[in-house]
Formats: sequence, C-alpha cells, structure tokens
Amino acid sequence: MVEEKTVSISSKGQVVIPKALRRKYRIEKGTKLLLKESQKGILLTVQRPMAEDVKEIARELRGKWPRGMTAVEIVRRERGKHG
Repeated sequence: MVEEKTVSISSKGQVVIPKALRRKYRIEKGTKLLLKESQKGILLTVQRPMAEDVKEIARELRGKWPRGMTAVEIVRRERGKHG
C-alpha cells in the first residue's frame, strides 16, 4: 500500500518528512535524498552509501547463501529486487 502524506514548505523551501516515514526509511540528519522530476511530479528517494547496502544484503542472506553463486552475483540479484 502506498501511503500519502501532505507536507508544507517552509519559507526556506524546506520540507518536513513525517517521523514515521523517517523511521521506516532510516532518514536522519545528513541522509542524502535524490530528487527526481517526472511528468507526475517530484519523487524523493533515499540514497545510501554502497557499504550500507552491502551490510543490509549480508544480514538478509545470513544462512541463505546460494550454492555456486559469487558474492557479486548475489549483490546484483538482490539489487534488482530492491531497486
């Protein structure tokens, strides 16, 4: 389910992301967001350092390492699922 929230823009052009969404997407001070313009409007996506992505994938795969696959193959496969 896609959740919708109404937010306001400050006089400095700042947007406050609701606390529940900041927690869900681990957005904190200094987190980089990618702003992408489309025909439907503006999309913000969280940009994480690759090291965080690799750590998250490693946690998810603990005990589930597919036989015969290299780490690079697994990372590529997992990125396709999440991106």
